Amino acid sequence: TEFDLVEGNFEDTYTNLSLDKTDLSFGLESDFKHDPSIHYQCLYEYRMGVICSLNHPFASKDIIRSEELENESFIVMSKRMGKNFYKDFLNAFKKDGIKPHIIKEVDSFEDLIINVSLGKGIAICSMNVINNALVKAIPLESTHHHNHYVIAYKDTVSKECLEFIEETVHYFNTL
Repeated sequence: TEFDLVEGNFEDTYTNLSLDKTDLSFGLESDFKHDPSIHYQCLYEYRMGVICSLNHPFASKDIIRSEELENESFIVMSKRMGKNFYKDFLNAFKKDGIKPHIIKEVDSFEDLIINVSLGKGIAICSMNVINNALVKAIPLESTHHHNHYVIAYKDTVSKECLEFIEETVHYFNTL
């Protein structure tokens, strides 16, 4: 059995699967949960954090609680990265009781890091993807922000793909 890997942003992974351009998709739960024709299994739950410039007052903190974010300026991933991801992201702020002051939307994770490192604002993202000397990442607690990394598929998936899904889930359970 052979697999071709196709890279894409949050929106692309959903679109390719929904249009049957791919048999399986890896991505974030928010990209797939709205479509009843798509099934998914959680592979990993990311720990959420705040990233800030190295000279931001938060940089000296060990933990940030959601209520501390009230008067901050945010850099966020744009809707073009994923409409459902964006919607879930804003809903998490609402559930946390915060009206975010979004000063810039970016189309790549690299742009997010650069803007934050330059002190233009802070961002919320998965702690697991931050390995950067340009910004400080601080765990975020008492929040509705979350990301679950999933493998998604449709009812029409082949036996080989189901076996791959099973092995993938098994692998992630060993981490």
